[in-house]
Amino acid sequence: MTNELEKKFFDTFGIEPKLTFYDLVRLKESTNQKLGGRCNANWQGETKEETIRRFSPRDWEVLECKDVYTYPQINDRVLLELICIATASEITVEFKGIKNVEHLKEVVLNYCIERYRYCLHKDEFKHQVRTLFEEGLNDR
Repeated sequence: MTNELEKKFFDTFGIEPKLTFYDLVRLKESTNQKLGGRCNANWQGETKEETIRRFSPRDWEVLECKDVYTYPQINDRVLLELICIATASEITVEFKGIKNVEHLKEVVLNYCIERYRYCLHKDEFKHQVRTLFEEGLNDR
């Protein structure tokens, strides 16, 4: 789940959420039983319609299929890469008083947002951050 700071970070660097899941509501026609569930979007390259067909076996009807978009995860590896990107110049972030990993993440994301705001080389900095998420390092 993306918090407000993460959303602000992603918005600052133009990183869009991706379609990752479909929330389904199905009805078993013989019993009128409703069943909710979530499945992967674009599973093995299939379309939304193919997913609906796959989850509509005999006697089941898909009543709803909502798209669920999620931002990339900022895992430990991504956090370390962000620290490297953000501190590559002479300007450095103050790590004194960091309480835990979540606090470190907040400090780094806020620092990246602020650095971008006042950075002379905005395009280069933005490109480095965006590339980090495009490379899929957050999936490792």
